[in-house]
Amino acid sequence: MIYGTMQGAHDWYETLTNTYNKLGYTTSRADLCVRYKKEDGRYTLTNTYMDDVFGASKTDGEVQKRKDEMGQEWEIKDVEESDYFLGMQVQRDIDKGTIQLTQ
Repeated sequence: MIYGTMQGAHDWYETLTNTYNKLGYTTSRADLCVRYKKEDGRYTLTNTYMDDVFGASKTDGEVQKRKDEMGQEWEIKDVEESDYFLGMQVQRDIDKGTIQLTQ
């Protein structure tokens, strides 16, 4: 893939999609950059922007499992929790189990 080219972006999207499919994710029909995985009644939701993946699961164990899966396919860098994503502030309330995105 050559960064900065139209073909490079397309090739990267196809390659990443193949990886997600291999790992059992389903692509959202509303937004092709949003994918989810349901396994044993648990969900993981991801959103991809370029080569950054923002994900969420209900438990820390599930989050780590998904990171490990992706880490077996790609060299990844975990930046832990994000306070901002795509210009939006991410606010979490662990007690309520909610996430709010604000501009």
